[in-house]
Amino acid sequence: DRGLDLRAAPPEAWLLQRPEAVRALHAEFARAGADVLQTNTFGLLRLGWPGPRQSPLPAELPVLVEAAVRLCREGAAAAVEAPPEVIACLGPSGLREDQLDDAPGGRSPAALLEERAELLAALFAAQGVQALHLETWYQPWELIAVARGVRAGAPLLSLFCSLTLNPGHSGLETPSGTSLASMLRVLEQVSPDLIGVNCSQQARRMIPSVTALRAWAGARVPVLAQPQVGAFGADCRGGAKEETPAKYTTDALRLLGAGASAVGGCCGCTGEHLAALRGALDGAAASEVPGGSDNRGAAAAPAIDNRGADAAPNPEGP
Repeated sequence: DRGLDLRAAPPEAWLLQRPEAVRALHAEFARAGADVLQTNTFGLLRLGWPGPRQSPLPAELPVLVEAAVRLCREGAAAAVEAPPEVIACLGPSGLREDQLDDAPGGRSPAALLEERAELLAALFAAQGVQALHLETWYQPWELIAVARGVRAGAPLLSLFCSLTLNPGHSGLETPSGTSLASMLRVLEQVSPDLIGVNCSQQARRMIPSVTALRAWAGARVPVLAQPQVGAFGADCRGGAKEETPAKYTTDALRLLGAGASAVGGCCGCTGEHLAALRGALDGAAASEVPGGSDNRGAAAAPAIDNRGADAAPNPEGP
């Protein structure tokens, strides 16, 4: 509803073309009570590769990273007295493992993505960001390559990894058909500081994914759940069937009961949705304290800013 046409330009272009709109969106989420905001950098691994269907980078990577972090901080600082934490965000490239065969030096997509991830991680760290969230991941080879690059570029940066999952023939699987069990083996190799699931499903359908991730993680790492809000078309580009803030909040709270350490929103999430969730979390925290005083810090799960099955799976499946 802010006028972005994904067919014409990627969201990252607005970092330079419409900075006031990006700043205002971060401010909206901060006012809603989000504890964590993510930078508008989801597509920085996707843009700029050769090919007729590839979109160019709107500017050099250092310029985009600096603008993304600055606008996020400015929006939050203008909205609330105690601004939320700002973390970096990267989504998958969308490349296939056999693409870019004509790249310079015959380098593979994995090598190219690892190199870019290393550069981006170093750039984010130079801006003072403390964590980088890899979200909506679905291809094992790509997640391994990018995580390796992040660790090389900024070894002290906390690494968060979220998968996107749907029910499939083998139980829960990614859009590429990779089973949850295979992705869990990748997470074991990557060793992130937080794991999660985002996009693809509304909160009420995300419970089996959260349950499976918590069963795998145990007490080792936190589990983040970022459901989409409303029903979208493919690639989150179609018009959504709206979901009320009250419905989103009710179902998001169920994700906490299923084992999520933190909840937020993905595609379709607005400040109204986050504000409703914030209010419910604060109310629950206050009710647990004698006299009804606020205990938000102890019980509230972060609401995360982003741009987005009926039975539990078998993690030991194929």
